[in-house]
Amino acid sequence: ASVEEQAAMLRAAWQDSEASTSSARKRLKSTEADLEAQVVKAQRLDGDLRATWASESEAVRQVHEHRSALADRHREFVVELSEAQRDVHRQEMMVQQRGSEIEAHRQELRQMEARLEDHQHQGVALREQLTTQQE
Repeated sequence: ASVEEQAAMLRAAWQDSEASTSSARKRLKSTEADLEAQVVKAQRLDGDLRATWASESEAVRQVHEHRSALADRHREFVVELSEAQRDVHRQEMMVQQRGSEIEAHRQELRQMEARLEDHQHQGVALREQLTTQQE
């Protein structure tokens, strides 16, 4: 092959190489752009995940705080209920005692009424005896 043919072949190879290099550069730039877009997307997702984690952490904290408050209130309620039950029991005992005292007073009154009746009968009998003796 002549020098001109070899030069023509080298030029053609050079042009193919330039075209191939240009195409590779375009693919590289496209790949870089895709990677940058993926990095931006990954950073956005990371931010979203961090925000979600922070939100969930806050929600968990609030749930624990609420449970703790409920547990405290439950303990207070149990104490209040126990005190109320003791008060009711004391009141029932007092009512029962007063009922017993009232019943004892009623019995005393019945006995006094019976004695009064006896005294009245005795008084009537004595009056009749006096009246009989005076006649």
